[in-house]
Order: sequence, then structure tokens, then C-alpha cells
Amino acid sequence: MRGGFWNVALIATAIWGMELASAQAQKNLPGNESEPAEENPEENPEEKKKDKPLGWLRVLAVGDAPPFRQEVRDGVRVELPAAPGALPPLKIEVSIEGRKTEVRRLQLGVASQRMVARAGFVTLRGVQEGGGTKPWMRIEMPEHPAALAVFIRDPRKGTWDEPRSIVLKDDLVTHPNGAVRLVNASIFRVRMMLGGKQFDLEPGKSRVIRGPQGGVLENEPFRVMIGDRQGNWRPIYDVALTQIGGERTNIVVYRADGERPRRPAKVLVLKERAFIPKLPVKKKKDEG
Repeated sequence: MRGGFWNVALIATAIWGMELASAQAQKNLPGNESEPAEENPEENPEEKKKDKPLGWLRVLAVGDAPPFRQEVRDGVRVELPAAPGALPPLKIEVSIEGRKTEVRRLQLGVASQRMVARAGFVTLRGVQEGGGTKPWMRIEMPEHPAALAVFIRDPRKGTWDEPRSIVLKDDLVTHPNGAVRLVNASIFRVRMMLGGKQFDLEPGKSRVIRGPQGGVLENEPFRVMIGDRQGNWRPIYDVALTQIGGERTNIVVYRADGERPRRPAKVLVLKERAFIPKLPVKKKKDEG
């Protein structure tokens, strides 16, 4: 009888753990199980969004570039274009009622320029080379002055046509001048050591570390390790981090592409000026 009790308890604990992990994944990776953007068109009608506030949105796609491919044509080596789904759209656009459509260039490892988006579900459309657009992904824009959407290729599907996403608040209160934001966009547990302190992050989690007065970092030791199921930690990144006054830094850990990469995860360090412009105000038309 006692053995039966413990078996039931273990099963219940396992089910609870699976449900909790699923809930956390949905919370921190809102795009991880989403369908293409054209699905469920009635989920968030525009009339329900008109009263929601506007905010700045940036998009950051992280991942490895596809391998270089070429072939010989008439004795000349010609570079071949990337395979379908090997790269995110080169340009994306966001449309808001009553405003001009925002179009921004998208490049791996580089945060896009800011664009205005309304809180709620936002459809990002890919601009096609031959003209026109195609729905790419939908994210949930928070009711906040600024947000950063980090996109990663789905490791199970291996395509940028249906990526996963983590949406982070990006204003100067959440991520202020002089602070370092750590983002775990990988599938691994991550341990980071900065300024003599240790920070562990589960997949989909982030943390903002406030720097010293003035935010200046001079050759600060910074190390990143990933953990396995056996509790072992493997170093993947070890540098001296520098940050000047007036800057803030985003550090993103993401899964490496390829079948057997030498390092299963990589680290992207992006330093930027700590500045958020004022949102544009729509001018009212003069009455007769």
C-alpha cells in the first residue's frame, strides 16, 4: 500500500511539473506554439484595440546565418540564395489604423529601428521582394511605452517561417542607463557571472542587472555557462565586459544552429545608447 501511495504521488508531481513548465513556456515564449499570423483573424478585432495605448516596438532576430552556398554556371562560381525559411524576412511592417504603415529592415543579430505599435496582438508582416506583404508572426505588445521582441528559430522546425518569441519591456525604467539585461533565449539552463555575482536563468527568462554609479564597466569579468540534466555546467563564453557612460547592454544567449555545433549555444552582446524618444502625437485636423 505504501508503495502504491508513493507511485501515485510521483505521477501527480510529474504531471504538475509538466503543466507548470508548459505554463511558463507560454508566458515567456508567447510565440512558441503560435500558428502563422494569418490564422485566427477574429481573435483580436481592430475595434477592440483602438482604445489601447501606443508604444515603441523593436524586433531582434538572433541565430546563425545559413551556410554559404554556390554553384558553377558556365565556368563561373555563383552564390546561391538562402533556402526558404533559412532567414527571417529582410523587411517587416506594422500597420496601425489612422497612421502610416511602419516598415523596418530586419537583420540577424541587429535590433530593428523603433516602430509604433498598439498594445495587444500585433501582426508583423514580411515585405516580399516582388512587392506585397505576407503575414509572418503575431506578438502581444504590452501596454508599455517600449518593448523589444526577441525572435529565435524554432529548434524543432528549423525554420524562420514560424519562430518563437520573447517580448520584453524596453523603457528606461525597466532597463535603465548603465544596466545590463541578461536574456536566455535558448533551450538550456544558463548561468552567468558578472561583477562577482552569479545569476541562473531558465529558458525564456530575463534579468536586469543594475551597474555601478554611472553605469561604467571597465573590463568586468563576464562568463556564461549552460547546464545539462545531470547538473553539469559547460562554459561557452568568457570575456571582459566594457560599457561606457550613457549606455545600456543586452546580452542574449541563443541555441546554435546546425546538427553538431562545437558549442550548443552562443552569446550576443549588444550595447546601445540609453535613449527612448517621445512617441509621436497624432495631430488633430483644424476644425472649419
